[in-house]
Amino acid sequence: MKIEFNFQGLGHTQAIEEHIAKKLSKLDEFISSETSPRNVLVHIKKDAQINVELSLRTKNLHLDSHASAYDLYAAADDAVAKLIVLVKKQKEKQVTARHIGIDRKSFDHMTEGADLDTDDQD
Repeated sequence: MKIEFNFQGLGHTQAIEEHIAKKLSKLDEFISSETSPRNVLVHIKKDAQINVELSLRTKNLHLDSHASAYDLYAAADDAVAKLIVLVKKQKEKQVTARHIGIDRKSFDHMTEGADLDTDDQD
């Protein structure tokens, strides 16, 4: 997995790169079946708080997560945890669509514009 780091208003450290790379290695168990290149863009910005934004790009997935905290490591951990949840959720959707015998594009096309709210308000 290719990881690109972008630091703004904060000193670049090898320790934070290693910490985030170690946390992101957990993604491999969920996206190891992806044969396309896997890129993660890590954008770290310091304002009043430290903002960490992660963008995962593969052929089939385009996911973003972000977190803010006063501690760089806490923000990084939160952003990675959110990204892992998003990847799990996306993979679950793909498995469910495959399980019911339709591909994802057909499923999206069938539900496009449909009101999927099941509350009956008569």
